[in-house]
Amino acid sequence: MFMCLALFLTGLLVANGQHHWVHQCPACSDPYDHTTCTHVQDCHNTHEICLFKLDLALNNRVDYYCTNYHQCQNYASFPCDFDAKEDCYFCCLDVPSCNQQREALFMGILHG
Repeated sequence: MFMCLALFLTGLLVANGQHHWVHQCPACSDPYDHTTCTHVQDCHNTHEICLFKLDLALNNRVDYYCTNYHQCQNYASFPCDFDAKEDCYFCCLDVPSCNQQREALFMGILHG
């Protein structure tokens, strides 16, 4: 899957005639209000995925980090126990997919 994604992204860059591509992840103006994650942060060129951290013990604090696939998968591989108020980690590819993931997650938390 990683190889397919890398080839797809490379194809997009060539098709668009771009020599430089900046990966972006969401950024929140207020980490305690998930609806304020309307900003973006540019990532370093070795960081090609977004790590979404939801801190349930801190009133559902939301943080996004630019990272690489391996590190993101390591964090996201730990089970998330919403009842135990643990930190939960999720990976998302880009700003639109992160936004969809966050909204779906909060719809489940707040309305589930």
